[in-house]
Amino acid sequence: MREIERIELVAGPASALYGGNAVTGVINIITAEPPRLRSGGAGGAVSSTHGTSGTQDVSASIVGTQGIHRWRVGLEGRRLDRATESLQATRALRIHGTATGRIGPQTTYRMDGGCSHQEGGVSLGLLGVGIERGARGFIQASVEHGAWTSHTRLYGGSKELVNAPSAGRTRFSSTDVSLQRQII
Repeated sequence: MREIERIELVAGPASALYGGNAVTGVINIITAEPPRLRSGGAGGAVSSTHGTSGTQDVSASIVGTQGIHRWRVGLEGRRLDRATESLQATRALRIHGTATGRIGPQTTYRMDGGCSHQEGGVSLGLLGVGIERGARGFIQASVEHGAWTSHTRLYGGSKELVNAPSAGRTRFSSTDVSLQRQII
């Protein structure tokens, strides 16, 4: 969560801005840009917390800069070993990265990517508890040149329900490409 700059909610169709799959609305999570360090500089942070019910949260990030290019890579993990009345035992791992920079006097770029894997128990009501596993990933890039902006987003993943009467796997993917011009 510390890597998020802001979250945008767009209600209703937004295909002109976010592509043909944005039918009922869009939740756009904007990650923070890597911090400005002097050229050739690098830094990092590591944190770990432990709580009740076997909860463990671990995160690490590395940031750096080389000339006019900045980058950040992060890793987050969560583990909940014991199920409680409201939460099932889960394990989650997320890896994400951001790179920004300038290609010329009027052209900038930004690339984001990440993937996650989660496994945990899900309540099936009277049928008991099943195990749900899922993985997803995304890559997005934008290039701004003067008044023009180009966006490309690729997103996909799969979800699997095992140890349950309705066991099965679902796969999903999405690709959006847009070109915009700012008119003043």
